[in-house]
Amino acid sequence: MMPNMDGLEATREIRKFDVEIPIIGFSANTSDEDIEESIKNGMDAHLKKPVDKDELYKILSELLDQGRK
Repeated sequence: MMPNMDGLEATREIRKFDVEIPIIGFSANTSDEDIEESIKNGMDAHLKKPVDKDELYKILSELLDQGRK
């Protein structure tokens, strides 16, 4: 929980001025609907809390590889 806006709203605001920066959501809400909502609102990935470091490394690697293209 963020004090002034939630992660979806923050993502939408960031996307207004930067469509390329990678955004990864971290949330305890991990239903299929929550993940779909994150992606629909502009996040590149959605990871559950507590974060599995192998999954985080995998997502970071994928996003970094995309940035090189």
